[in-house]
Amino acid sequence: MSKNLKIDPLTRIEGHLRISVEEEAGTVKDAKVHGEMYRGFEKILHGRHPFDAARITQRVCGICHEVHGVASVKAIENLYKVDVPFNGLILRDLILGLHVITDHIIHFYNLCLPDYVDFNVISEYSGSDRNLLKIKELITRPSNPFLKRKDNAKLIRNKDLCIRLVRNYFKAIDVRSKAASGLAILGAKTPFCQALLPGGITTDVTLDSLYKYHKVLEETADFVIQDYYGDVQILCEYFPEYFGIGSTYDRFFGYKSLSMSGEPLFKEGVLHGSKMYPLDYDKISEKLVSSYYDDKGKPHYGKNNAYSWIKAPRYDGLPMETGPIARLLINHNKTISAETAKYYKGDILSSTMSRLLARVVECKIILRYLFDLVSKYRPGDDNIITVNPNQKITGSAFATSIAARGDLMHKISTVDGRIDEYNMVMPSTWNFGPSTGNLKGIVEKALIGVKSSDEASIKLHTERIVRSFDPCTACSIH
Repeated sequence: MSKNLKIDPLTRIEGHLRISVEEEAGTVKDAKVHGEMYRGFEKILHGRHPFDAARITQRVCGICHEVHGVASVKAIENLYKVDVPFNGLILRDLILGLHVITDHIIHFYNLCLPDYVDFNVISEYSGSDRNLLKIKELITRPSNPFLKRKDNAKLIRNKDLCIRLVRNYFKAIDVRSKAASGLAILGAKTPFCQALLPGGITTDVTLDSLYKYHKVLEETADFVIQDYYGDVQILCEYFPEYFGIGSTYDRFFGYKSLSMSGEPLFKEGVLHGSKMYPLDYDKISEKLVSSYYDDKGKPHYGKNNAYSWIKAPRYDGLPMETGPIARLLINHNKTISAETAKYYKGDILSSTMSRLLARVVECKIILRYLFDLVSKYRPGDDNIITVNPNQKITGSAFATSIAARGDLMHKISTVDGRIDEYNMVMPSTWNFGPSTGNLKGIVEKALIGVKSSDEASIKLHTERIVRSFDPCTACSIH
């Protein structure tokens, strides 16, 4: 006899998400991902000046702001046929790369780690670390804010490891805060980078500014290499079974990004199993059959057979996974394969643990790129050129960008200098979109087949799998 289970809301994510699964005889037979809150940013942009998109799209998300700013200004520049100065492109990549790294750090420590570590072990702590004592005080309250798992749940309970991981839980917040200062040095403000405009970057960057950014980059790199990488390894060693749990279709795509050091750090492409194909942008579409929109894209809550505000992007009619694991498999396959082989000998490309591992591996790759890029900035050269905002342009353009959760696209169409249509195809829309016909969405596919002996364990497996994709429902629905 089947049983319907739900997690509503799913916490420790960005946005509003509900997960429902159908369990039978200890196995998940079906799953649905429900995006819960319509926002309408694409409608808000209708009729506005194209330059407004550079500001407004950053407000789609309080976490993914810079990535939308970059994708938006690139689309506007393509519309206006603008050639951005070399320095402007350098600064954008410096902002974008550091932003992605800090997003990965926060995702692992502050969003995922509580799924794997028993924070209650800190109640036994007798040292003087102020943050650990704070956690100890919270845990011993009658209303414990940290979710208590059943005793039979598999969690890290070794005292020394728990102290290390929980200490880094707080250290990650401090690293993110310091990195934000580096983003603000170049982008004038964070969150919501004010210096991003069509034509380049408005900030007057000096050698002192670059030195301060470089210092922040060094501190971030120290944490990634000395703490983050080792902590991910701890999880890989304790939970190797998760390299075989949460697999998808093994179909991936990625756009070109971070390309200011010669060859792009990430090239565009499509990977089906072991076969690589060139990316054809004409094959990208968004399906609405299970989403709360009519055939013209107008919101229609309660539509028959619909269950989510998230649309369903498809490539050549198929659901595709995006994210750090996709970028590494397409561009740095030997690196991620060698890392995975330390813990798992199977053939699965994408899984719960491989997605967590891919993020820290990607951080190390991006860090090398950023250190090289700082030295390429040309002091005294222009960071931006003026783009005439009074042009009454009629036309359309698109651009792509890297993001922590995957790759995104912004598309803009204008009539007489005003936005007629604006479309954002987000990473979390690709991964969290609903089914179309017999094809389940990416996360839905990852949940089907999960096995466990009791309801609580199935829910824990579900949360671990879903969070491994780093959900951003604010972006996916926008």
